[in-house]
Amino acid sequence: VLPIIVLVTMLVMGSTAMKAGFYSIISVVFISAFQKDTRMGIKRILLAMENGARAVLPIAAACACSGIVVGILTLTGLGLKISYLLVELAHGSLPALLLLAMLASILLGMGITTTAAYLLVAIIIAPVLVRMGVAPLAAHMFVFYYAVISTITPPVALAAYAAAGIAETDPFKTALVGFRVGIAKFVVPFYIIYTPDIMLVSGNPLKAAIAILMAFFGIWALAGSACGYVFRELRFYERLILFICIPFTIPNKPIWNITGAGIISLITVYIWLTKKKADRKGYTIV
Repeated sequence: VLPIIVLVTMLVMGSTAMKAGFYSIISVVFISAFQKDTRMGIKRILLAMENGARAVLPIAAACACSGIVVGILTLTGLGLKISYLLVELAHGSLPALLLLAMLASILLGMGITTTAAYLLVAIIIAPVLVRMGVAPLAAHMFVFYYAVISTITPPVALAAYAAAGIAETDPFKTALVGFRVGIAKFVVPFYIIYTPDIMLVSGNPLKAAIAILMAFFGIWALAGSACGYVFRELRFYERLILFICIPFTIPNKPIWNITGAGIISLITVYIWLTKKKADRKGYTIV
């Protein structure tokens, strides 16, 4: 625990990441000396340094590759062209721009590490959103979220390949299941854009609570409509109603929010009541 406390404390106090990391590593050696079985001698310290160097190699390689790509985008002006293309295709519509930015972020994030993916989308995609009036923090969170989601998005879905290797299953089928289970992640960034209070940055607890509640309703509806199960198997029209209600929970508009949350609540209660009734009478709803 002590190394983590040292790391977080120094970062909060304004130290550089390198300095905070160095002193947290020193604290590991210090705290290990209090128990005989964890005490680190010269040999164990050298072995730990070797393992650390080996572990950082993939990240360093990915960052180096990302740096090359970023350099090419900067020197050739390709990044500006992509940004300009997104703006042109959106025709000044923020929802259209967000959808295009979502697709671009997923594509740019495929096959590379989290840090490298963020560097790419932060340089290429985020500035476009900021120019459209989106708050910088919300814009960066939006593109970062989708760049990371690329790890469970077919056809690349590197996380699915790792999981398939462990579970000894088909990688593509695993990717599809992971995509469906994690589909709620695809709507969360839109709440960040339209209701930034969800990030707890406004200083207003009531607005933050309402934003989180609306996100809960939207994710509940999306999960139910995508998986087809809420307390029981859902009929097609029940899934359709839940799906249609999702956009009503996203914008920061009280009438829309009340309508969407109300319908989602009513359909959920209806599903639960029919499930209880079916259980009492011993039949299955199909």
